[in-house]
Order: sequence, then C-alpha cells, then structure tokens
Amino acid sequence: MRASIECEIPNYRAALNGSIKNVRIGALRHYWEEDMPAHPDLKRAMDEAIDVFKKLGARVEDCRTRPMQDSFDTKVIIAESEIYSIHYDNLKSRPGDFGRDFSGACCRRAVPVVDYVQASREHRRIVAEMRPLYENYDVLLSAGFGPAPRLDAHRTANFWQKSNVFTPSNVTGGPSLELPNGFSGGCRSACR
Repeated sequence: MRASIECEIPNYRAALNGSIKNVRIGALRHYWEEDMPAHPDLKRAMDEAIDVFKKLGARVEDCRTRPMQDSFDTKVIIAESEIYSIHYDNLKSRPGDFGRDFSGACCRRAVPVVDYVQASREHRRIVAEMRPLYENYDVLLSAGFGPAPRLDAHRTANFWQKSNVFTPSNVTGGPSLELPNGFSGGCRSACR
C-alpha cells in the first residue's frame, strides 16, 4: 500500500538550524487519549514533551484525523490481499517455508474483491483528508507504544486485531519518526 501527497520536496537540511521557534506542531492527542489509550507514564511524558516544545517557541495545537481504527481497517484488508497475492505461488508450493506468524496473519481468511475495492477507495479518501493537516502543520505529534510489553505477551493475532501507533502513517504514506521521551515507573527501578 503506497500513498503520498504530491508536492515539491523542500530542502529539509536547510531548516535544521537548531531552533524550533514558530514550528507548527499538530498534536494528535486523540490517538493516545481516545483511540488507543496510552499507559499513564506515556501520557505524562507526552504532556511534558509538549510543554518543552512550547517553551522552545513551537506553536503547538491539538488537531484531529479520523480515528485510528479507520486506517487499521483499510490497511488490514489491502495488506492481507496484497501479501497473499505476492506470495501465492510460494505459499502453494512451499507452505512449510513460511513461519507461523506470517501464515497466521496472511492466510487466515480470503478477502472478498468488493472489500478490497472499497478499502482502496477509502485509502484514497484517507490520504486526501490528510492534505489540510500537512498544509497547516510542519510536524504531527503522536505517542509511541509506551512501556515495552513482556515477551510472553506476544500473540500472532495481536498484529491483525487492533491498530498500532504507526498504522495511520503507514496508510497515508506520511513520514514517521519515533523518539524515546521518558522512562516508565517500572524501568526507573529496574534500570538503577
């Protein structure tokens, strides 16, 4: 799934002057407060980061996109169809060469063509709806995953059952960068 806004690419390096004064930051709070409620430590870290950006002169304001679930639903339908199509011959001739996670995600159900076409149309609408945000803000801010889960919490189905923080930028083709911005309470005591 590829999508991007057609525009002239600016010289990003020229803008790296060490100051963020007047940088327009759109905070997608609904991602970490409503759509996928974040761990309290992550919420606190995000509030602190926003305060730091403001003190450094950035103009931060809350903004909204569609709920994350819309991007997730679109992504799953398109991705399952395309992954299955790409690997179809090898899945038929060498199914044992694919791991359980891949097989469980990719081959769990057939996607009707009508769903694929509708998801493709919705994908184009989601991308088009992002244009005003890209015009109004230099950066869109969202939260990452928060404290790392335990390794024994991994389940193949988790990937396909709920959205994650990267799904909206994956669907829109928007750039994303994840930076650590604090420690969780459990890490503070374990890391000392």
